[in-house]
Parts: sequence; structure tokens; C-alpha cells
Amino acid sequence: PTSATYKIAGGLKGKFTSAIGYKFEASYGEEKDKALFALNDYEQNDIYDKGYEKAHSFNVLYDKVNTLTIEGEVLADVSDELQLGLDAAFHNYSTSNEDEAWNLPELEARVFANYKITDKIYTRASIFFIGERNDRVFVPGAFLEPDTYNTVKLKSYVDANLQVSYQFTPQLSFFAKGNNLVGGAYKKWYAYPMQDIQFMLGATYQFDWQ
Repeated sequence: PTSATYKIAGGLKGKFTSAIGYKFEASYGEEKDKALFALNDYEQNDIYDKGYEKAHSFNVLYDKVNTLTIEGEVLADVSDELQLGLDAAFHNYSTSNEDEAWNLPELEARVFANYKITDKIYTRASIFFIGERNDRVFVPGAFLEPDTYNTVKLKSYVDANLQVSYQFTPQLSFFAKGNNLVGGAYKKWYAYPMQDIQFMLGATYQFDWQ
């Protein structure tokens, strides 16, 4: 299990105006045995005995990681019906044994909006940005040469989502949701392309056990 040795944080919270608030925080902490996900060693000769040998699985590597994080948020209540927000976080990682903090992004950002069309119909929209990440790829050694790893950089990506919900009763609601609306099969993980534009229709029901 991961052990958080310490974390020091400080920040500011307030309002620019009566309708626009902000929050800023900087923190520094140390985690022992932090779980890092890295691509498993896999065969590169198209001969696979097991499914995970085709770059479809991950290894968990534990390391002591020190993290400096600077993050901020701006939230605006434009009206009783519309709320807009922006948050972003920058991370700087320092590892003890591993070459990189595998698959952890240095930059994350999000723009979001909540809009109440009527008392029963409301929408939620968000755009996520995830910065570059590092992973490692196994390179088998040649004759009398040891096996090695190459560090690969995964590209940053943007993902836009939109949901429209209808509150039919206090317990029952219906929704239509679209994910990855900007399209593109970006790779969240190495050799793991995401699906292109996705749509979902559904319903939720909240039971009142009281």
C-alpha cells in the first residue's frame, strides 16, 4: 500500500466579484510505494502465447515519488441557470528508482459549463486536456546484449463531452450523452486507442429507502 509520508499545502481562496470566485493552491508531498503503471514486456515477433504479450497489459511498479503541484480554479455563476468553470493543474514528479513517473501527466486542464434550460431539463458540457505522458517499451537484447527499455512519449489529447438530462420525476431521469465529440482515436495509454465519437442513451432511478 502507498504511504503518504507528508504533504505541505497552501493557497488562496476568494472572489474577483460577487459572481466569480477563484481558488489557488500549491502543494508538495512525498509518497512511498506509489503505484506507477508501465507497459508490460511484450513479444514483438507476432508470435503470442498469451494475450498480454501483445502490448495489452500493464505492470505495476512501486517507487517513492515526490510531487510538486500547482493548481487553480475559476468558477463563474453567470446567472441562476448558467455556471462556467475552468481549472488546471501542473505537476512535477521526482522519482527515486524509476526513470519517469510512468503515465502521469504534467498538465491537466478542464473547461466546463452547467446550464439549466428548464426546471426539468439541464445540460453539462466539459472539455478536458491531458498533457504528455511517458511510458516505457521493452527492447529485447541481441546476442550477448542485455534487454533494455526505451522511453516513449504519449501525445497530449483533448476530449469533449456533452450530456442533456430530463428529470421526469424526483427519482427518475433520462439522459443523452456524447463523449469524445472532437473525434480522433487518441491514446490514453500506449497501444490503447480510444474509441471515436460515442453516444449513449440511458435512464437513472434513485430509490428512496426511507
